[in-house]
Amino acid sequence: MEQSSFTYRQWVGGNTLMVIVPHEDDEMNMAGATIYGAKQEGLRVIIVFITNGNYEYRSSIRFNDTYRMAREMGIPQEDIIFLGFPDHVMNDIFNPSHLYADRFGMTYTHGDGIVQDFSTQYEGEPKSYTYESLIQVIYDVIVANTPHMIIATDYDTHRDHRLCSLAVDKAVSLLVTEQSEYKPKLLKAFAYATGYETIDDYYNNHLISTVVNKKAINSVGNSTGNPTLVWNHRLRIPVPYDCRDMNLVDNPIFKGMAAHASQEGYKRGSRLINGDQVFWERFVYNLAREAVVTVSSGDGTYINDGIWFYQEHLNNEIIDASKFMWMPSDSQPTVRFTFSTSKTIAYIVLYTSDVLRNYESESDFNTRSIQEVLIRTEDRSDSFCSDDVEYCDGIIRIIFNQPVHTAWLELKITKYVDTFSGLSEIELHESVPIDTYCHILGNNQFMYDWVIFPGESIPHIDLYTDGFTSRNRIQKDYTWFINGQLTSQMDMQHVLRNVLRQGPVLLRVEHNRQPIWCEITMRKGTCIELMRKKWSNLVNRYRYLRVKRYYKSLYRDAQSYKYKEGM
Repeated sequence: MEQSSFTYRQWVGGNTLMVIVPHEDDEMNMAGATIYGAKQEGLRVIIVFITNGNYEYRSSIRFNDTYRMAREMGIPQEDIIFLGFPDHVMNDIFNPSHLYADRFGMTYTHGDGIVQDFSTQYEGEPKSYTYESLIQVIYDVIVANTPHMIIATDYDTHRDHRLCSLAVDKAVSLLVTEQSEYKPKLLKAFAYATGYETIDDYYNNHLISTVVNKKAINSVGNSTGNPTLVWNHRLRIPVPYDCRDMNLVDNPIFKGMAAHASQEGYKRGSRLINGDQVFWERFVYNLAREAVVTVSSGDGTYINDGIWFYQEHLNNEIIDASKFMWMPSDSQPTVRFTFSTSKTIAYIVLYTSDVLRNYESESDFNTRSIQEVLIRTEDRSDSFCSDDVEYCDGIIRIIFNQPVHTAWLELKITKYVDTFSGLSEIELHESVPIDTYCHILGNNQFMYDWVIFPGESIPHIDLYTDGFTSRNRIQKDYTWFINGQLTSQMDMQHVLRNVLRQGPVLLRVEHNRQPIWCEITMRKGTCIELMRKKWSNLVNRYRYLRVKRYYKSLYRDAQSYKYKEGM
């Protein structure tokens, strides 16, 4: 049942999606609805597991759980790949002079005796347990499958998740450098903050969009667990129709999560059924990657290395910005990009150190460290003050009135607050991103079909787009309709109030120049309907209790294969 122009195929940018996660169950925590939706549209979905999951259990237990999940999600066994690295990794994996060994003394990748690890299967021999090997194997598995989009676990509170995030960033950055013709999309997401440890809001009256459980992360303000990722920068996508099923045990997300019996996945399925899925896009490929970079001071290699964040100690909560940020020492920091041939540049993105303030304190979060920037090219010089650019929680976007065609570009920071504390990345783009889909919001929730139950007010209607979301641009680019009648967004709430008194409403929004649209139905519910919904929830809970017995029995069976203390 189509309610918008969104398609996974268009979003992925092709027919192959690769999901890279540390553990067997993180794929559902992080992207269960996306995996299911992509498969429903006929895309190939490859799931890559970095560890063999044998910290608590034999690998075969976690592997069997995974194959059970794959059957529920419609993924063939050959598209499940195990890299065979250790579960529950420690900091000494970063030590190049030390061969890392897991708790059983293994120092190389392996499967479970039946299923081989990726390197053994494809290259004939395993890889050693080193950080360099991990990066190389991730590189190899991407090259072997050439996915159009990669979704990987981002940096959160778990050591293995942190290692996965760092290694994927390194591998993809290396890949883009060495294979310039291959430009996959890279998205990062959380298995914990928005999945495993998120809030269980399944039995609400409405399908509630994904939220961060701030009690489960070491942060303040708008942080997400990774100090360089801000909640307001998230990419939100709708979930497939089947995954909006409010009968818990019939929902594909529940079935996929519950398949991980050894992890008691049946307990968490309801946490993952939300109105949207959230990701953060990393534009690893941009024109800055092709340039020779020179700077006035400091280490300029950080500016275009494709690495927004790095940490050498997996247990350390203290962020050392010097490991991933350009931190100049002169009074007017300057960076120059020189190309081998002339390039067209439409806009620039600066990732400032302001995001790190969110990790430490939210009191000065909106303080803009950079106040003025001078940009020079072959034939022009432009000065941009803070009022001339788009600033959002530490990210500065500078859009040229007309794209420039130049063989070099120089950026000088001419005014800043106190001391300039650095940039993690500068992106140079050929074109300004355009919207590819939109979705109607009600009180900032992704809306599908919406019933306003007694005691509820009409939700505030707004619009989400995946491009630049300035209010003026949305009002200019989109047109709203109520029951086929043109309606301004300014009058939306008033018109809805009047029309809903007469019956159901078809609310539709369309892009004025592109085939982008979204529509929902809204109507008022009755007290009887509300009571029926509450009764349905009770029945649903009862059905869950019956199904729970089956999964608990699988969990108890898995316990016999759990390693005892001291083993």
